[in-house]
Amino acid sequence: MGRKRMLTYWRHYITVSKKRLGLGNLSFNKIDPYGGGVGGDEVVESALKSLHIESIRPDPDQPRQLLPPHLQEKLMKGVISPAAVLLQWRELAAAATAPPALVGGVTAVQQLADSIAQHGLINGITVRPCPDELNLTGVQYLIVTGERRWWAHIWLSLEDRPIQEGNKTVSPDQIRATIVTDGTRIRAHQLIENLLREDISLIEKARGIIHLREELQNVALGQQKVTWQDVEETLGMSRAYRHRIMKVLSLTPEAQEIVTQYQLTERAIRPITEKLNKEPALQKQALQKLVAWQQAEERGEELPLSIPQLTKQLVTQLLNQGKGQKQVSATATRKEGFALEPQMLTKKLQTTTRYLQKLDSNVIDSIHKQWAQEPSYEHFLEEIKKLQQVLNQLLPPDE
Repeated sequence: MGRKRMLTYWRHYITVSKKRLGLGNLSFNKIDPYGGGVGGDEVVESALKSLHIESIRPDPDQPRQLLPPHLQEKLMKGVISPAAVLLQWRELAAAATAPPALVGGVTAVQQLADSIAQHGLINGITVRPCPDELNLTGVQYLIVTGERRWWAHIWLSLEDRPIQEGNKTVSPDQIRATIVTDGTRIRAHQLIENLLREDISLIEKARGIIHLREELQNVALGQQKVTWQDVEETLGMSRAYRHRIMKVLSLTPEAQEIVTQYQLTERAIRPITEKLNKEPALQKQALQKLVAWQQAEERGEELPLSIPQLTKQLVTQLLNQGKGQKQVSATATRKEGFALEPQMLTKKLQTTTRYLQKLDSNVIDSIHKQWAQEPSYEHFLEEIKKLQQVLNQLLPPDE
């Protein structure tokens, strides 16, 4: 969605939301979904300020986390500085086995740092006061919007690179920020901004949609129930598309991790979410094959079909194989069940015995004399021998 279209839609959303959700006391009209921060007289506490980057930390409850979880935990416990975290983050991304999502996150910060160094920070970040319960010494603010811009400043500071702002050269240790009041509206702003980003992962988007509905309900102060239609209109998203996105949450945690690590798209994995949502054993197998195709395509290799088409074919094959295995398993179970049910076997043996006992010696003698010349006689003897062998096998070894 283009910027002009997005802002036009946003004005429409303000009008609709205030009537439907009771948001008359909440100002969304100065939100810049592309990173300008949150505005409006009712949420802005102060004018734009210059804050030291060490006095700021990412919000631990931010719906979208940029850092790997273990680095985020270290940072928020205060046992490691932002610069040290950034060094470890870059080392992880430089590893040959680093997942694309990790590499992409670091690359985006680096590119942003280069841009800020040359042209300055065009849009400042938005922060809120840091709660006392976090016990972060020297930290005064948590980031509401603009975490990557803050990390870009950390990057430049780590490398001691100044920022060129017109004719002035400024230190990256200071960053422009707008301070806003705390409250549930902040989380809604964060969710909306993140969900409108193009680089957000599919899992993050699905979870964010759920959280956005909860937060919009908080903003509405219970005046009216927020429906999925409200959320869809807020994001300019169709009902069908929202359903498809949220189906990714039906995958196993392991499968979801693959989707996130390799930045798989909804279109690519759609056959998996639609057909394998109740086949957890097949999800990983299908996703690993999809990842292999995606990597081959990135290397410039030509695939016979598009990845969504290949995935659709693969899912059909896996399901057919699964049906075949289930049929074989069912047949084997029936055979095992027959062998493991002595009562049924005993009854069948009794029926056969009673029938054969009706044959007296005269009848048996005539069978051998009269049938000896018949073509079926040899077949009769073969069946008798087979029966004898089976009966011998049923007897215990010491009999």
